Amino acid sequence: MLDINKLANSGGLLDNHYRLIRPLSTDGGTADVWLALDASTVRDPGSLGDISHMNDDV
Repeated sequence: MLDINKLANSGGLLDNHYRLIRPLSTDGGTADVWLALDASTVRDPGSLGDISHMNDDV
Protein backbone atom coordinates (compact mmCIF):
# COMPACT_ATOMS: atom_id res chain seq x y z
CA MET A 1 0.00 0.00 0.00
CA LEU A 2 1.23 3.51 -0.83
CA ASP A 3 2.35 5.62 2.14
CA ILE A 4 0.95 8.96 0.98
CA ASN A 5 2.70 10.97 3.72
CA LYS A 6 6.07 9.46 2.82
CA LEU A 7 5.48 10.28 -0.86
CA ALA A 8 4.51 13.87 0.00
CA ASN A 9 7.58 14.34 2.22
CA SER A 10 9.90 12.96 -0.45
CA GLY A 11 8.65 15.39 -3.09
CA GLY A 12 7.86 12.52 -5.45
CA LEU A 13 5.00 12.60 -7.92
CA LEU A 14 1.74 10.75 -7.43
CA ASP A 15 0.71 8.98 -10.62
CA ASN A 16 3.69 10.69 -12.35
CA HIS A 17 1.77 14.00 -12.38
CA TYR A 18 0.81 15.34 -8.97
CA ARG A 19 3.08 16.85 -6.34
CA LEU A 20 1.29 16.65 -3.00
CA ILE A 21 1.49 19.94 -1.12
CA ARG A 22 -0.38 19.32 2.13
CA PRO A 23 -3.50 17.59 3.44
CA LEU A 24 -6.66 19.68 3.41
CA SER A 25 -8.83 17.21 5.30
CA THR A 26 -8.15 13.92 7.03
CA ASP A 27 -11.54 13.68 8.73
CA GLY A 28 -13.08 11.43 6.09
CA GLY A 29 -13.83 7.82 6.84
CA THR A 30 -12.34 6.37 3.67
CA ALA A 31 -10.34 9.16 2.03
CA ASP A 32 -8.07 12.11 2.70
CA VAL A 33 -8.11 15.27 0.58
CA TRP A 34 -4.80 16.86 -0.44
CA LEU A 35 -3.80 20.12 -2.06
CA ALA A 36 -1.73 19.08 -5.07
CA LEU A 37 0.06 20.63 -8.02
CA ASP A 38 -0.25 19.06 -11.47
CA ALA A 39 3.45 19.12 -12.30
CA SER A 40 2.76 18.55 -16.00
CA THR A 41 1.22 22.04 -16.22
CA VAL A 42 4.27 23.86 -14.84
CA ARG A 43 7.37 24.17 -17.00
CA ASP A 44 9.78 24.58 -14.10
CA PRO A 45 8.27 23.37 -10.79
CA GLY A 46 11.47 24.44 -9.01
CA SER A 47 10.71 28.05 -9.88
CA LEU A 48 7.65 27.97 -7.62
CA GLY A 49 9.79 27.82 -4.50
CA ASP A 50 8.20 26.62 -1.27
CA ILE A 51 4.51 26.18 -2.02
CA SER A 52 3.58 24.40 1.21
CA HIS A 53 2.28 27.71 2.57
CA MET A 54 -0.41 28.01 -0.15
CA ASN A 55 -3.81 28.70 1.35
CA ASP A 56 -7.10 27.18 0.24
CA ASP A 57 -8.16 30.35 -1.62
CA VAL A 58 -5.39 30.08 -4.26
